[in-house]
Amino acid sequence: MKLATYIQFDGNCEQAYERYAEIFSAKKLLLWRIDDKDCPNEKLLGKVMHAELQIGSFYLYMCDLDKPLEPLAQNLHLTFEADSLKQAQDIFDGLKLNGIIKRPLSATPWGSLMGHVFDEFGIEWDVLFEESL
Repeated sequence: MKLATYIQFDGNCEQAYERYAEIFSAKKLLLWRIDDKDCPNEKLLGKVMHAELQIGSFYLYMCDLDKPLEPLAQNLHLTFEADSLKQAQDIFDGLKLNGIIKRPLSATPWGSLMGHVFDEFGIEWDVLFEESL
């Protein structure tokens, strides 16, 4: 059994796929393009029908849409829990590139580090690191 998150993009899925693969050192599993026999409209020809990345034991699925994106739910975002301070900083630095930092990666009152960012694709992320006691 596996659990995956599915993110839909407005034409820039391949760019997100490549960036996330780089940021998370993810395993690229699949990138399936829309061809002329599958194409619902010419705008999507060559865009991503379905893509898959594996980040540790987590799966991220993604695609391009042929309709305008609806605003993301206000209560939905992705959280990455890092294994080390360096990994947390590296992931946060990758996600903040061309994005909007809502909270710098910094100490919390409960003793861990947390950062909050909207990446360049409009996806909301928390990056966490907690040293084991």
